[in-house]
Amino acid sequence: MFVFKKLSEKKAGLGRDILYYYINTSRRTKIIIYQVYKLPMKDPKKFWTKKKARWYMKAIESCNYQQKIISVIGPLLKPEDTLLDIGAGVGAFSVPLAKRVKRVTAMEPSPAMAEELENYAKKEGVSNITILQELWGEVSVEPHDVVLIANTPVVKNREALKTVIKKTTRLVILVMSMPEENKFFFKELYPIIFKREYSSKIDLKEVFSILDDSKIKYNVKEVEYNFDQPFGNLEEAVEFWKEYVVLENYEDFLKKFLEKRLEKDGDGFRYPLKNSALVIWFIPAFKLP
Repeated sequence: MFVFKKLSEKKAGLGRDILYYYINTSRRTKIIIYQVYKLPMKDPKKFWTKKKARWYMKAIESCNYQQKIISVIGPLLKPEDTLLDIGAGVGAFSVPLAKRVKRVTAMEPSPAMAEELENYAKKEGVSNITILQELWGEVSVEPHDVVLIANTPVVKNREALKTVIKKTTRLVILVMSMPEENKFFFKELYPIIFKREYSSKIDLKEVFSILDDSKIKYNVKEVEYNFDQPFGNLEEAVEFWKEYVVLENYEDFLKKFLEKRLEKDGDGFRYPLKNSALVIWFIPAFKLP
């Protein structure tokens, strides 16, 4: 059972918009507090450069995020299933899951991410994947047994989710990572560089509102994972932060800043991240209002 409670700034004791999110399980009651902001979405076709896509692939290769999520998704699949992965990225799920099902359609609009996905599939010897380099809604897709949507805006749009359900014959699976309060040290960097606070932009409430309002009977499992970002040297780390924060200069500042905060990893460095995600699945035996 998921219950949301909006607290006033005074009651919360914090000078910002706070949402208390309760997760009640048989093991424990966990409380997660995060900020809710609505900011313009980035164009995925332009946001994911070749550099960013390669770094993301390196993170996937060195963390347990992929394995932890698949440990939940895998048992839900059948060998005869067809799987549609919306916002497939570098193929973190498309490629390994292709080995468990009949075929996979990976929808990924970013050319850079799609290229990494194709290379990953070739490396793993997976040939039953079709890559569609399009955004959801921009191209017609045939119905699939299972539709997977991991950390994409589609899950927060009622109309988009309705079209997804129409293309699903057996199971819908959603994966949503929890907001990261100080992702890539942005909470520290933004006031220094941009003279303003960094704002998280993930609102899980929208997703559950759609599901609850539609009386959808869904299953939820929380999965904890690490998503460390490795770097060969400090110079690569500086380049990473310049790319993500969109900076022209600040090399000397970033080098000193990151040297104090990144963990040493052999001859290189590592940005450590521990987080959790919600895996939600349901049978599409209904129509959204």
